[in-house]
Amino acid sequence: METVLRAKTEQDFDYDLGEVEYSVSRRKRVITYTFLLGDKVLFVSAEPTTDIEKTAQKIIKISNA
Repeated sequence: METVLRAKTEQDFDYDLGEVEYSVSRRKRVITYTFLLGDKVLFVSAEPTTDIEKTAQKIIKISNA
């Protein structure tokens, strides 16, 4: 629930900073991504050794297909 709230709250800054493409949290044992897809939120977890940017771009490409 906290992740959804944070993602929706970030939309308040869209006008000044541009839309959020995604948010990432790196923890010791996992990387988590949050993507806003219209009125839905996609939450993805990955191994801590994952290339953050490369993986995010792949997810964006798939979600836009």
